Amino acid sequence: MIEITFSPTPEFATKLHLLTQEQKSTFGGILFNVIAEAFNLTPTGYSITINAKDDFALVAKGIAPFSAASSDFYTQQIANKLTNQGLRQILFISSIASRAEPQDRLLAPDVLATYNVPEIMQRLFKIPDSALPDDFRCPITKTIIGDPAYLTSNIMVNYEYVALARWVKEQRTDPTTRASISAPGIVKNDILRRRIASYCIAHVLGLDPEPFSQPTKEAAVSTEGIIATTTTLAPLTFFAPKQDAAATGDPLPTSATTPTSSSMYANYEACKLGEEFCVLTAKAVRRAASENKNKIIVNLLQGLPSEIATKIVNLQDENLASQKTALHHAVKNGHKEAQELLQQYGAKNDIKDAQGQTAHDLLTSTTVVPAI
Repeated sequence: MIEITFSPTPEFATKLHLLTQEQKSTFGGILFNVIAEAFNLTPTGYSITINAKDDFALVAKGIAPFSAASSDFYTQQIANKLTNQGLRQILFISSIASRAEPQDRLLAPDVLATYNVPEIMQRLFKIPDSALPDDFRCPITKTIIGDPAYLTSNIMVNYEYVALARWVKEQRTDPTTRASISAPGIVKNDILRRRIASYCIAHVLGLDPEPFSQPTKEAAVSTEGIIATTTTLAPLTFFAPKQDAAATGDPLPTSATTPTSSSMYANYEACKLGEEFCVLTAKAVRRAASENKNKIIVNLLQGLPSEIATKIVNLQDENLASQKTALHHAVKNGHKEAQELLQQYGAKNDIKDAQGQTAHDLLTSTTVVPAI
């Protein structure tokens, strides 16, 4: 089973406090769908606990245990799903774990409903129906669209994907023009989905939703506003900054321990100093060093405080059979440019791997001595 806790940002927590426990459980259903999509399966059972701080502690049964090394991958998958639903600005993952369970503890299979996230957000947080832009409503269902799609023969009108697919299958016509369709082509509209999600989140947080009500050129350039801000500014920052970061030795400022929607960039800067960010970035740097992809190394490290960049390049592989740094990988594969680049960022050549070898040892052992 998987045990995962989602915590709300302070701004969103104030909105959750106004909901009943039943309404909070309804919102929790969205998170179960997120988990199911991330693992690409339907859990055999699930439960939810909501504490006084409105943390959503979810337990999904029937998911095979995964290793600590895989935890980062699945956390990223879940974070990506949160982003797709427009939820990463108001929720963050505070913990994730998995463990084995005896078969007799499995619940009877439950069927997860397909949630229309904007519709739930509108209902729970009382977003006026009259405030919705016309293109946010499905002409078939007459409700806010959760998964937009359009016909290739009429790209100007968007519908709820499931409703459109059912209509075309049964009626064989365009729902708007009633023109006959012989070979329908249905395309999902991710741009509109992001606009609708951003619009709803803005309403919930008391921000101005107007920038997302029209498909402006500016919105297109910024890749759809609020969601894009999260995605563009904060890749991989799906963990909350640790409250006890001082105990780990990471120089997290006190003000960075609380993520705020009013300053996504400040939150991103704080996350960049967190332990999880360093660990994940170090993995990417080690892989890039082993493949001599120097531009990737630069993209990962540029702009970081020098002490953080140095920490990242010197972090060792968590695999106890390896424990190599990025410099180990660069030297082992004979990538001289990568070696020099890493040393510019403070890579040390005296860190020992699992075999007790330093990068300097590897360099010496791989150096070709010319014949005399």
